[in-house]
Amino acid sequence: MYNKIVLFNTIDMLVNTLTNKNFMIKSNIHNLFTNNIFFTEKYLINENKINNKYFNVRIVKKYCCFDNHFDSIIGGIDYTVNDNHIKIEKLFISDYDYNKNEKTKYYYSYILNDEDAVRLKKSIITYITNIAVNNNINKIIIDVYQDLKFYNRYLADEGFKVLNKICFDNPLWLETVKII
Repeated sequence: MYNKIVLFNTIDMLVNTLTNKNFMIKSNIHNLFTNNIFFTEKYLINENKINNKYFNVRIVKKYCCFDNHFDSIIGGIDYTVNDNHIKIEKLFISDYDYNKNEKTKYYYSYILNDEDAVRLKKSIITYITNIAVNNNINKIIIDVYQDLKFYNRYLADEGFKVLNKICFDNPLWLETVKII
C-alpha cells in the first residue's frame, strides 16, 4: 500500500500531465511548485495503491498546504488492474450534474465549469487508457446505470460502447467497454 501525491499550480498543468503517456508518480511528494507554507489555489493528484491490483486516484483543489478542511475533491477514479482488462469501479467529476445529487452536493462543494469538467474527464480517461497501454491491456470496462445518462455525459465520446450485458451484481446496470 502506498500514497503518492503530485501538486500543480493550475488545472491546465494537471490536465496536461494526466494526458502525458509517460506520466508516473515516482515519489511521495513529486512536485511542489511553492515554497510557501500557505498558498492560494493548487491542484493535487493523490494516488493510493490499496493492494497489488486496486488503486484510487483523487484530484483535489487545495487552498492550504497543511489544512485539509478547505479542500474540494474535483474528480477521481477507482480502478482494478486485471490480467486482461481494467475495471473502473468509480469515475466522477465534480460538475453541475454530479453535484445535483443530494448525497454528493455537500462533499464535493467545488463545482467545475463545463469546460474544465470536460477537460478533466478527458484527461482521466486518457490517464487510465495510458495505464492500460503500459500494462499491455486492451480493454477498459465500466458499469453504467441502464438510463445511460452517465454514459452519454462522460463515456460515449471517449470510445466506450454499451454491451447488452447486464452486470453480475446489479440487474439495473449495464457493462460498457473501451477496446484499445
